Parts: sequence; structure tokens; C-alpha cells
Amino acid sequence: IELTSLGLDATAELLAETLRESAPSLRPFAELIFTKTHGNPFFALQLVSSLAEEQLLTPAASSGGWKWSIDAIRARRLTEDVATLVTARISRLSGPARELLERLACLDDSADTATLGLLCGAEITAALEEVLAAGLVEATPTGNRFAHDRVSEAAYALVPEARRPAAHLDVARKLHRACGAIVPDEAVFTIASQYNRALRLLEADERIPVAELDLAAARRARGATAYASALAYASAGMELLREATPKHELAFELGLLQAECRLLTGDVEAARSELAVMARIATTAVDRAAVTCLQIDLHTLLDRSDLGVGV
Repeated sequence: IELTSLGLDATAELLAETLRESAPSLRPFAELIFTKTHGNPFFALQLVSSLAEEQLLTPAASSGGWKWSIDAIRARRLTEDVATLVTARISRLSGPARELLERLACLDDSADTATLGLLCGAEITAALEEVLAAGLVEATPTGNRFAHDRVSEAAYALVPEARRPAAHLDVARKLHRACGAIVPDEAVFTIASQYNRALRLLEADERIPVAELDLAAARRARGATAYASALAYASAGMELLREATPKHELAFELGLLQAECRLLTGDVEAARSELAVMARIATTAVDRAAVTCLQIDLHTLLDRSDLGVGV
């Protein structure tokens, strides 16, 4: 479904419902907003909110509605870029509210209030109320999420690129610590993903536990037929083991799962190469059988059953 921009009449109706005014009385104001936003409804509402914050749109005590000066608004040289506008709105928030948006952006745009409280501390209640009132975040039955992907992009852009791995690592460590020794299944993806965005910053004693998390996440993703995601987790786990001394069992399971996911995502040549390595390092009959089964699957996929028999 292709969603087109709003026309001038629809923009006037949107503003009329937002400001509780009649559309005809809003016509000059609607024309100005339409010109600046080109009918983008999200941009229009953000621009109206920004005008209210800058006192260019103020409550009219006598009528219970709103008042504005078209000349004053035009003189302010409003931005015609939604990203710039959203960034400016975020910059006017309090420090705790900006931190909350940064944390939410690190968490891929949505999180429950308890998780945000764990990451943001005691000021979470006031900060959450502030971003909700600003219309930058919206509450959902399962937690909180950004009101629009442009808000998410602007919030993540507030974190300097050089500092992003450290931000993700801080999120991962806090969530991991809160889980204790056993990470619940529902938290595995989140924590592993956060760690994987900061692999080069991990301490030596963190590498094996995080690789184990990646193995658990890869298994769950494979079970959900999300093979590309499973491959990403398995590959991250293997990357971690390059500078660690893992148990053979962990390295073998990650390597075998990585090879299987290569096969499932159609990267046959990489799967063939990795399975050959796994065949050489298999130490038990069970391990050798697991590798052999995947090699047979590979040859069957290539319509080379004769090679499968040879395995």
C-alpha cells in the first residue's frame, strides 16, 4: 500500500482536530504548515509541537483555543527538514529525558518501563513522562516505543558514533547483571545483540560467557526459522572465540551451527568449507555423525547424492 502525503484540506482537518479549532479558521495557519511539511502528517504535528514550545503557538484563555501570529512564525525561518526539527526538539529536553531516548534507541526502539528504569535509574518516571508528553515516545501494551522512526534516528544520532559501542556494552552489562547466572529465554536476543555491537570492547573474561549467549540466541533463531539471524549470532560467537580458549564443546557447537546456517541461507560453498573443518576437529562419534548429516544434506541440495554416499 503506497501512502501519499496529505493534501491541504486534510492537513487543515488534522490541525483542526489537534488544536480543537474549526478548519476554516485555521486555513492560513494550515497553508503555512502544509508549505513547510509538504503534507507529511508526522512532520506537521512535530512542527506544531515545536511552535508551542517556542511560544509561537499559545493557548487563548478567553476562547479556550489557540492563538498565533502568521507573521511571527514566518519570521522565525522554520526548518523544512523533519530530522533537524526532531533533533532540535530532543535537544530542548532535560538531561534524563535525552538519556532515556538514547537508551531506547540502543534497544532497537522499544522497551518496557522496568528495563528503562534499570538503565536510566531513579529519574525514569519523570523522564518517561516528559518524552511521552512531548509525543516523541508512545506507550504500548508491552512497554514504550518511539512515535516514529525519525525520532529513533534522531535519538540514536545524539550518541557520537565513536561512543556507540560503549553505550551498547553498558546496556548489555546492566541487563546481564540483572538477570543473574541464568538469562531467561526472552532476554537472550536483547543481551546478545547488545554485546555483539561492542565485541572489541569486551574484557577477556567476558568472551566465553557472551559466546555462550550467542550460541543460545542462534539456537532460538534457528528454531524460529530466522536463519540469517541465527547465522549472525553464531558468527559473532565464533569471532569471540578467536581470542579465547574455549571448551571444545562450545567451539564445536558454534562452528557446526554456523555451517548449518550457511547452508540454510544458501551459502553452499562457505558451508562446504566450514563442514570440512568441523569434520577434522570432531572428536566423538556423535560429533562426526552431526557433521556427516549436514554434509549429506549439502550434497543432496546440490543434487549430488553420489557424493553424499561417499561421505
